[in-house]
Amino acid sequence: VALLDLSDELVCHIFLHTDLATLQAVKSSGSRHLLSLARQTLVSSDAWSKQHRSNAKALEREKRLVFSHSFTPGSSGNGIGAVCHMPSGQLAVGTEGPDGSAVMFVTVEGEVQRRIGRKGRGPGEFCEPYSVRCDGQFLFVADKQNDRVQKLTLEGAPLCEYSGQPQQLFDPRDVALTNGRVYVSSFVGVSVFDTDLNFLFRFGEHGRHPGQFNKGPHGLAVYDDRIIVTDPYNNRLQLFTLDGHLIRVVGRKGDGRGEFLKPLGVAVNNGLMYVSEHHGRRLQVLDADTAESLQSIVPPLPCTGSSLLGAVSASNLHVCVAGVGAGCVFVFDARSRPVARKGKVFWLQRSTTEFRRDSTRR
Repeated sequence: VALLDLSDELVCHIFLHTDLATLQAVKSSGSRHLLSLARQTLVSSDAWSKQHRSNAKALEREKRLVFSHSFTPGSSGNGIGAVCHMPSGQLAVGTEGPDGSAVMFVTVEGEVQRRIGRKGRGPGEFCEPYSVRCDGQFLFVADKQNDRVQKLTLEGAPLCEYSGQPQQLFDPRDVALTNGRVYVSSFVGVSVFDTDLNFLFRFGEHGRHPGQFNKGPHGLAVYDDRIIVTDPYNNRLQLFTLDGHLIRVVGRKGDGRGEFLKPLGVAVNNGLMYVSEHHGRRLQVLDADTAESLQSIVPPLPCTGSSLLGAVSASNLHVCVAGVGAGCVFVFDARSRPVARKGKVFWLQRSTTEFRRDSTRR
């Protein structure tokens, strides 16, 4: 593949600064044969050290998102609160609007397969289902306006709930599941339950200091032995142990790399962290281990006011984001990685370390 559209910095990064004369010759010629030959030579040379192999492995797992499409589940005008990848491959989307309060199960193209729930305060009913999570057997729903979290079967039958204790749960916003625990963010902090929704403990007080939340936490995501929490009104992320002890604070207010403007949703998949910014109107991709910002992308929208982004869910194939103002779900393709942004786009596929040009993607 010709390297005419790649920057010098990127070309050097790909080949790890090995034999720059060869790289310059390859780039100036644009020859596929020369590139293949150069790559084979560099990979097999003594200069390809252990450190270089480590760098190559890091490059291999780097991903770049590309906007794919958006869809509006159900009737136009539905508000979107929750989005979650299901084990079946469907998406669970929490909606509030003309179709009432419901959890809709849709394809990634937006075709509604079924729905559960209706507007109300009884078991199995919702008033703004703001977060949906699935452990493979059960659904856990943050029922925002009812100030409760519900556990249901996959068919929507209610099993149990936690409510009526505003000092432990008020205005719930997101749910995360791990190790037999249910983490729920709300105005009062992060509350932790067992899988039968028995309260265990809570962490995170109001404030601006590390370990505190201004007007409460929002998005939750579990990665390894830590839980990532978005702190929207402090414009940062905070990382805690699963027992609620602060590990570190990530980011500050701003629109630069690694900075945030009211981060709401967060999801982690394959070592990458995806953060939606409500006021920043973008989706930022970070390394989940180092918190280094790798990419930011703004979905195409009909108007600026519609670009408020909320909940995030990530799989090996797609990253989906709730478009709060637009009333839709934005879908990003996570299956391939572009390695250049100027001119024609080149893609690095998971299954091979060879480059190819995908003329169908621009």
